[in-house]
Amino acid sequence: MMYGAWSKSIIDMRYVNLINLAGQLKAGRGLAIVVALIKGSASSGADRAKAEEVKKRIQYDMMQARLRGFGKTLLFDENQVITTKIRFT
Repeated sequence: MMYGAWSKSIIDMRYVNLINLAGQLKAGRGLAIVVALIKGSASSGADRAKAEEVKKRIQYDMMQARLRGFGKTLLFDENQVITTKIRFT
């Protein structure tokens, strides 16, 4: 998950290691779905552009790891998180 401002200079390489691990575990069988949750607003053009940039990076990293599947990004805002916490507690 990415909170706050996202920049190319601050990339969490743990997810790349997880993508590589998933590729090794799947051994070329089936498809995978990799999802990044990004705090932002779906109505904001800037947030959608950042989400698209992250999605392209996910797809690139999946290709490098030879992991077949889909890369997705989901934008969420603070209200959605609070509602979910209330609903499941």
